[in-house]
Amino acid sequence: MDKVVGVFRFPPLCSALLCCFSLLRFAPLCLKMHAWMQKEAQLLSGYIDHDDGVDVHTLRHVGGLDVSFDATDPTRAVGTLVVLAFPELKVVYEVTKTFTVSEPYIPGFLAMREAGPMLALFSELHHVGLDVQVVLVDGNGIYHPRRCGSATYFGIMANVPTIGVSKTLFQMEGISHASLRGHPLPCVLKGHNGQELGVALCACPHTSNPIFVSQGHRVSLSTAVDIVQKCCLFRIPEPIRQADLRSRAALQA
Repeated sequence: MDKVVGVFRFPPLCSALLCCFSLLRFAPLCLKMHAWMQKEAQLLSGYIDHDDGVDVHTLRHVGGLDVSFDATDPTRAVGTLVVLAFPELKVVYEVTKTFTVSEPYIPGFLAMREAGPMLALFSELHHVGLDVQVVLVDGNGIYHPRRCGSATYFGIMANVPTIGVSKTLFQMEGISHASLRGHPLPCVLKGHNGQELGVALCACPHTSNPIFVSQGHRVSLSTAVDIVQKCCLFRIPEPIRQADLRSRAALQA
């Protein structure tokens, strides 16, 4: 057996076997991630970065989507879709459902866990005849390493204008708490190639804690920011806040 004072080393054969075991263990996950990235790339071929079917001046109904996950059971999720009258910001429709989610949580691939519940909830609107012109999603849109966060993934799949709103800063491509320090809000978040990925802003005077707004699909960044600001009574825009309150309450019930 190879020995070094104070250090244990596996014999070469054992090291090779351990390496093979690790490859076999993680191979299915790597294949799954590769398939997911191919799906993202396929969807992004249909991505629209300008206003298409959404106009602040004629906006009457705004949707809000949130999916909450059980901390003790990673396969259990509760999702809520709310529809608010605009500009009154009063809930006129809501649906909450419990889902079994089979996909594992992998950083950067949250859309793969959330898209199924979100699409199922959104399909409920066909039964009530509500015309929702834009949906605010609790999560990022193109502010994402592969430009396909939950808001973008869902928006393209459902073919509906979407806006991503995140409560936490996604640190990527030089965007960090340190890089934002000292910059007045609102502050545009730019990637390595100079692409505008989102905006950090405080949408109401009651808080100094920013939110992070990004395009999901079929909405320009300026319109996304305008709609979010008009939907804020508190730090979080009302469509997402109301959806979040309901999904969390149902999860704990």
